[in-house]
Amino acid sequence: MKVNEITLAGKRKRPARMRPKRMVQKEFFDSINESKEGKNTHLEHLEDEIINKGHAGIQQVVDTLTGLSTMLAGHADHKYKVSTKWDGAPAIICGLDPTDRKFFVGTKSVFAKEPKLVKTKQDVTNYYGDKPELAQKMLTALTYLSKLGIDTVLQGDMLFSGPDDLKEADINGEKFLTFRPNTITYAVPAGSDLANKIRSSKMGIVFHTEYVGGPTLADMTASFGYDATPLTHSQQVWVNDALVKDFSGTATMTAEETNAVNSAIANVRSSAAQIKPETFAWIDHDLGGVEFKTDIKAHINSMIKTAGNFESDPAKFAEGYVNRYRTKMLQAIDMLKTEKGKAGKQATMEKDLEFLNKHVNELKAFYNLYMRAMTAKLFLVKKLAEVKSLDSFLEVGPGEYKVTPEEGKVIIDHMGNAVKLVDRLEFSKANFTMPKNWGNNGPATA
Repeated sequence: MKVNEITLAGKRKRPARMRPKRMVQKEFFDSINESKEGKNTHLEHLEDEIINKGHAGIQQVVDTLTGLSTMLAGHADHKYKVSTKWDGAPAIICGLDPTDRKFFVGTKSVFAKEPKLVKTKQDVTNYYGDKPELAQKMLTALTYLSKLGIDTVLQGDMLFSGPDDLKEADINGEKFLTFRPNTITYAVPAGSDLANKIRSSKMGIVFHTEYVGGPTLADMTASFGYDATPLTHSQQVWVNDALVKDFSGTATMTAEETNAVNSAIANVRSSAAQIKPETFAWIDHDLGGVEFKTDIKAHINSMIKTAGNFESDPAKFAEGYVNRYRTKMLQAIDMLKTEKGKAGKQATMEKDLEFLNKHVNELKAFYNLYMRAMTAKLFLVKKLAEVKSLDSFLEVGPGEYKVTPEEGKVIIDHMGNAVKLVDRLEFSKANFTMPKNWGNNGPATA
């Protein structure tokens, strides 16, 4: 018999609705391409779409901000839905291999040129024998996820696997059952029904993506916003989905908050109006053999890693980027052994610096827009943080915890575009700098 997973409050949801096998939520959208292969291997920050897509990205950012603001103001907008971005590791792909209908588990390596599909205990040894901790997680997933009646291919984030991942902790005078799969520590009141359910489970997982199509796994495409309702109940697996089903009463914005957000979005529109479509032609340039789009995102991330903040002055940002590029190229030149190689790299650097100086005004205009988009996004991120699945903390020292929002949210539009909404100064800095509990598991993208 199929029943719904219990809610986080420990109460049962309404009985599971029936749906045909492998049917996806047609009323919303069928598929989402997260990469050229249509796999959910990476999510972009909303504001990074300005870098990725130029003027089309600007329109996407404005539309997304406006749509989400409308939702949080209490108005239905069926063009969008929102899911929680859980900070789990590793990413787990599982289900029925469309080629032989046998159950498998794996990491994102199931989409590699030489896919690693674990279908037997021997496969665990063959693929992960040199990584004992990850091997144990794969064996646990293979053993227990097969009991959920999965008749498609799903992707989720593993939260815990076995009692060693669960710890009792005293946080601000309250007893919690905690688990930390990656950067964030999730906490459940120690005496709650949910804590008891987690203790009795062999593993915990949150599913967020369904793969559809075929005839092979490589041909399947990702559909975000999976609803875990049809899964078979199992006491051995604590399972949930990531969908935020209702904002009312939890994250509905006040009139004052709505005005503040709308003002921030108006600033984005104002900055965007000053940028012509052809202005972004420069962003497709290569610098030193590296795609400019990739390098400029790396520079922005480096500000979080090194300074712990974003540069607020567009002129200083442009100057900082040019200086970073020059320093990087000089270091590369210094490492070359031949004079011919050094001369070639020097010529490339000088050509690229000439290009950057020529387009410094475009770089400043881009960054001004980028920061205004991020400012508007943060209004919404902070409001969305009021919709919590579990209590979440950062472990800043042994037994010392600081309250933190969840990693963030994912917003998906009716066209299948999905982006992550994350407070990068809060989560991304912690993710860059905090030691992990992966052991030899590797990161969530393994």
